[in-house]
Amino acid sequence: MIVKKHELLQLWKLFEVWGSGKLKIKFSYFIAKNKSKIKDEVEILNKLAMPPEKFQLYDQRRAALAQEFSDKDENGNPVIRNQNYVITERREEFEKVIKRRKQRSNL
Repeated sequence: MIVKKHELLQLWKLFEVWGSGKLKIKFSYFIAKNKSKIKDEVEILNKLAMPPEKFQLYDQRRAALAQEFSDKDENGNPVIRNQNYVITERREEFEKVIKRRKQRSNL
């Protein structure tokens, strides 16, 4: 039987959910045994799914800049909508800084 990578990850998630509840011994053993068989593959797939460290560092810095340049509410806190910083007043300045940093880091 050929299992695709996304199916393997879905199976792993099911094992995680099922393994956290109270189950009969035979079914718990079935989950534990099969989970141990696919563990190495799942770990490799999860590592491959992670963006490169250089990009992660860039994204952290970009988020910090977005927070700095974002519009502020009456208390001085950044305005956030749909899990994103709202940047309207200082948008051009923000984009210039991002562009310079992208060029320096070759992303």
